[in-house]
Amino acid sequence: MRRSNFTRTTVSIMTDRPTAVSPPDNSSLLDARERAVHRELLRLDPQLADLFNTGHELMRKSGPSSAYMLAHAGRELSRGIINVLTGTVDALSADRRPDAETAEDSRPDKFRKRISEALHLAEQHGVVTAWFDAHDTFTSNSHYHAKGRDLEAVRSAFVRLSELLYGRLAPFFDASASLEALSSVDRPTPDDADAVTALLSRPQLRRQFFSSATSPAWIPFLAERGHFASLPDRLDDADGSWRMVAWPEGDYLARMAVARPSEAVAQLLQVPNTNNNPLVWGALVDAALTLDDPFATQLTARVARRLPTLPAVYLPHKSIDLLARLAALASASALPLLRALLKMRSDEERDAHVGTLKAQGGLPSIGGYSSEWALVQLDMHELQRLVERALPGLLRSDPLNTFIALIKVLRRSLHLLREDGADRGDWEASQTWCPHLETADSRDDVRAVLLGATVQAAVTTAARGPDDVRVVLAELDRRPGVIWQRVTWHVLAVTHTGVADAVEALIGSNALLESPFGLREAGMLLRAHFASVSADARARFVAALVQGPPPDEMQRRIAFEKEWRAEEGSAFSTPTCRPTCPTLHARWRMSHRRLRVKSRRATRA
Repeated sequence: MRRSNFTRTTVSIMTDRPTAVSPPDNSSLLDARERAVHRELLRLDPQLADLFNTGHELMRKSGPSSAYMLAHAGRELSRGIINVLTGTVDALSADRRPDAETAEDSRPDKFRKRISEALHLAEQHGVVTAWFDAHDTFTSNSHYHAKGRDLEAVRSAFVRLSELLYGRLAPFFDASASLEALSSVDRPTPDDADAVTALLSRPQLRRQFFSSATSPAWIPFLAERGHFASLPDRLDDADGSWRMVAWPEGDYLARMAVARPSEAVAQLLQVPNTNNNPLVWGALVDAALTLDDPFATQLTARVARRLPTLPAVYLPHKSIDLLARLAALASASALPLLRALLKMRSDEERDAHVGTLKAQGGLPSIGGYSSEWALVQLDMHELQRLVERALPGLLRSDPLNTFIALIKVLRRSLHLLREDGADRGDWEASQTWCPHLETADSRDDVRAVLLGATVQAAVTTAARGPDDVRVVLAELDRRPGVIWQRVTWHVLAVTHTGVADAVEALIGSNALLESPFGLREAGMLLRAHFASVSADARARFVAALVQGPPPDEMQRRIAFEKEWRAEEGSAFSTPTCRPTCPTLHARWRMSHRRLRVKSRRATRA
């Protein structure tokens, strides 16, 4: 006997599990984009597909209760899809229990957060805001009100949700083709901006649109919809590693900055100081590279403040290019960026580094090849690149302040790279790590590169006139340490204006003959100025030269050299080394013989 519909329904209700009934297929009433969404919803959950169909059917009705019914369908469709995307419920479970009223309806901010989690976008992103506004319209119009509800507002919200679902669920290449057509629009309208927003829920589509959009006219429309307010931080992994995250919106702003600098820069300046993603800050650098002041200065000021606290990846390299351009433009923002790039480690970080070296067995020196640790942002290659690319422009535009900035950085590097127990940075003769001041040819030492740059700045500044010479000599004189004396002699040797008094006093004393850092700079100074000083100064120098050093000083120097040569040559005087290093052993014996002759002559004198 055939059972009635009432019997089948009763049996279904009495079972533990509700019977899944396939919804009727009304997809023929949908257009192509809506059918694409419907197909994807069928894969997620047939109930969601039927809610989508029902909503479109209700949109065609205009009865007194149509707004309520459409709002209910839209709200449940929105909640259901967010549940599926966040994994709150199993989309294919047959024993799903009906959802009770949740906190999302009474706490809208909670549901915005859930939309953000489902779409993997920040809560302020334009796509999240568009979805949330549609959901809020459904929630506000789903209950009875004596004056009725706004059917057109609910219809508009359902259309907006349908477009958002197309951007999120439709086959990728279908959505990509729609987005490609929009990216070529030169004069977009608010409707175009809404259409783009609906399609930008996937990262691949966002990258496609913002890399291919050619019109700067999109900026105000997309800014109004919050697309530039959602900035990605870097991704931190559990093992302590991290990854940079692309910001295609920022790359678009950087490209459009030339056409609309005020609008693009206004959006880029909204980057919060707390953002720790180098790629986000790189967009500011890219924009500044194409702009002149005041926009370049505004962006550079933000980068210079944040740069020292960011990881030394990607951004320092780009910032050197920016520094070179700012220096060529004689921009006032160049020096703050230079100081940020040359930031040095703290004393605490130095102590930690020295402790690590000791724990590993130690090194003969914390300078030399290991000296780049003293810089926060740059390695040796980038430091040399900064000097080669940016220093010439800085010396043309503002040599004095560049010299002052460099001398402070050099002094800090000497302090950090001091040997354990030394209280100053000149404990080691500077000629051992920088033999030639004019070329700074020891390119594997941070001190040498910075010293060479400082000397260039000092010479360039001193060449501008007597007043600048006095400033340079005063800056060098007020710092303790023989390295500054060496730089002073070099500046005097290559400068011919405003140095007569200083050169006269120096040549007329014993200082050039008692140099603690070798005679290279003394020889340069004598060749340049000996003929121009007074006869009295020349006479005093010749008398000191003829007299020679005091006997006790000579004996001290010979004893030191003898001890040093003995230690150096001991490795070549052993029986095991003589057959393997005969040439070195012979040279050491000859040097040792010469030292004995020199010692006997000094004793007789």
